[in-house]
Amino acid sequence: MATGQNIESFYLGPDDIHIWKFHLDELAPEIYLLSREELDFAYKLRQSVDRRRYLSSHSAMRNILSKYAKTGPENLAFHLSPEGKPSLSPRHIRFMISFNLSHSQSIGLLAVSAYKQVGIDIEVDCNANDLEVLAVHFMTTMEFYDFTRMKKAPQRAAFYSLWTQKESLLKAMGCGLLRDPKDFELGLTTNNSKSITDNGIDWTILPLVVDTHTYSAVTIEGKSSNISNYVYLGNRF
Repeated sequence: MATGQNIESFYLGPDDIHIWKFHLDELAPEIYLLSREELDFAYKLRQSVDRRRYLSSHSAMRNILSKYAKTGPENLAFHLSPEGKPSLSPRHIRFMISFNLSHSQSIGLLAVSAYKQVGIDIEVDCNANDLEVLAVHFMTTMEFYDFTRMKKAPQRAAFYSLWTQKESLLKAMGCGLLRDPKDFELGLTTNNSKSITDNGIDWTILPLVVDTHTYSAVTIEGKSSNISNYVYLGNRF
């Protein structure tokens, strides 16, 4: 996985997907970069660690996206769709940049694409014991049937893998909670790419290897893509 210094001119081809990983507890929040809306949201979080990680994740996101948009990170303006999916204001860019941010505990991920919609999700295994209670809310009848017949260790991996796959799909579609994750039958395989077509649009769902005890997936519009992985170490490009 390359660091930011190895990326060439922050160029995105039509099939390119750049995935950035960052450790939130190793980054200092750059509050002066953030909007009033971002700061207001952060200070509504009750736990100080959650506030700091939110501020660090949005600082990292702005610093990274600014390199693609060719402007200062503090100048970026975001637009929210009616369903709540953020996008860059068109005034910053000459072509569409799709991006999606996710973080779990101290690990953050940012997916960036040109022309294609993209969604990403990450979950750190928090040793929850009520997986079957949670699974019934997002697994289809067949997925849940297969899930309840698995042994404990593979069951945990299947739970978190499917959770991140469906979350990344809904985020890429931009529909969030407006669509029921049980609308999509993805199955419980953990290491294979998956493809679906919804309303005439093809989507490819790819599992990612990020860290130990951590599960992640990215969903990309279309059937082909070139994925490159980078590590963000702070604003030192």
